[in-house]
Amino acid sequence: MNQLYNKARERYLGGVSDWKVGAMGIALVDANYTFDPTHEFLVQVASSSRAAEKDFTGRTDADGYANGLGVSFTALTWPLPITQVVIFENTGDEATDLLVAYYDEVTGFPVDLTGGDYSVLPDALFGGYFRL
Repeated sequence: MNQLYNKARERYLGGVSDWKVGAMGIALVDANYTFDPTHEFLVQVASSSRAAEKDFTGRTDADGYANGLGVSFTALTWPLPITQVVIFENTGDEATDLLVAYYDEVTGFPVDLTGGDYSVLPDALFGGYFRL
């Protein structure tokens, strides 16, 4: 069910948000989060479900593909398997961090975080993280 959140779609199509401006983050999320396309801000993904968060750079928007560099998380441990990834605009305040994209159809999921490294990469065959 990989998809964009409704408010992010609205903001990007309306020119309110810009993929290449500001900080963007990726969160690794366990199964305790239930996706809802009407969720708007990161605070709606309980911090108790977020194993790790990290910003990523190198964002481009060629041909409508939201692309960017991958993110590497190191030495991660979490008691539950990671089943989801969320991309968000990182304002520094989870109450205003706009939820952008949701992924639960990820190769290798679920993944147990037992102290190893884990990377989230854009889909090279597709052309990026998502396309408008």
